[in-house]
Amino acid sequence: MTGEQEALVLCAIGEEAIKSKDWLKAATIFERAIGADVTCVRGWVGTACCQRENMDYEKAERSCRSALALDSGCIPAWLELSEIHGEQYKWSETEDACKRALALDSNCAKAMANLAVVRSSNGGVDEAISLLERSFELDPNDIDARCALGWIHFNEGGYDLAMSSANTALQLDANDDGVHYLIGSVHHARGDNEAAAQSFDTAAAFATRPAMRYVHLIGACVLREDHWKAIEHYLALIALCPSKSSYQTELGTLYYKVDRMDDSLKALRTAVKMNPSDSDAHYMLGCIYVRYSDRDALLLEIKTLRRLNPSWADILYRSIIPWELSRTTYHGLVFMGVWLGLGVMSKLPSGWLLAHPLYLCLGLAIFGFYGDRYLRLQRMAREPSPDSCKCPR
Repeated sequence: MTGEQEALVLCAIGEEAIKSKDWLKAATIFERAIGADVTCVRGWVGTACCQRENMDYEKAERSCRSALALDSGCIPAWLELSEIHGEQYKWSETEDACKRALALDSNCAKAMANLAVVRSSNGGVDEAISLLERSFELDPNDIDARCALGWIHFNEGGYDLAMSSANTALQLDANDDGVHYLIGSVHHARGDNEAAAQSFDTAAAFATRPAMRYVHLIGACVLREDHWKAIEHYLALIALCPSKSSYQTELGTLYYKVDRMDDSLKALRTAVKMNPSDSDAHYMLGCIYVRYSDRDALLLEIKTLRRLNPSWADILYRSIIPWELSRTTYHGLVFMGVWLGLGVMSKLPSGWLLAHPLYLCLGLAIFGFYGDRYLRLQRMAREPSPDSCKCPR
């Protein structure tokens, strides 16, 4: 048997292992296939799939690129690349990979389903649903597509439709962890936290990806308010996926809830270092700086949030209104004192400076500026607003 023939046989075995979700076995077999024939495209695609399941996206993308370098018309490689980018929320790259696959096969159901997720993320809900309906006609047994439709309805507030999609997917595979996670999310949105936690526990029991198992367990622990257990799971999850900044943000939020400010600060700073556009992390850093009474650091976070999430910047700003009132009062009194002092201590003819129009205008300007600022701050303090420094999760 030649190396090429051996690789093809091994790839067939590896693909069966993927179907049974035996990822460790599949990864080993595909590695052997590439060892037998480094030009085996199926081997590279299978390896990428296993690496993606382990959330090692950088290696998975490299494996896909290796497959495409050997055969740029390999549809499974483009589909796998769209999955890799999609799981990282890189929507433009996901869309490009889907379009490449559809250019090669206009009836590719998987590419339509993945493209639908991109469209829904950009607000094109109607187009996304249309794409999914078309993909169901081509492949009615695609569980991921059924779940994608469920999430679209869920995000639009259609919980009954989301549950209907989940039940349809459940009939296709009752052991799919993603379906149970969707069901749990619907229960949580409806306010039934205990049912949601049970669904997350079920999802964790069925999860074949270690990282996803921790994600489901964390969801159940948070709903039961077992924050320390959730932190334990997050630490294990971060050890598996150290490059995902959102996990650091969520860990920092949990530390904040259990009053571990130093640990929270460390996790959140790590998150913003990895992803400077993470508005959740910047908001939670602002909450910590309020607790520490670090006004300068808080103002920097507010400035950043003005660009990323103005509504949260407003919430944080309300927390420093007492400081701003004190500073405004102090500076106003100082400047008015200086103004009066200049008038009283003037050596010009008696009363000349006090009556001088420029002097009077300067006094009115000082009084008007600080008076207006003081009144605006008082008005903001009286306005109804969301709870200051409320955790986003």
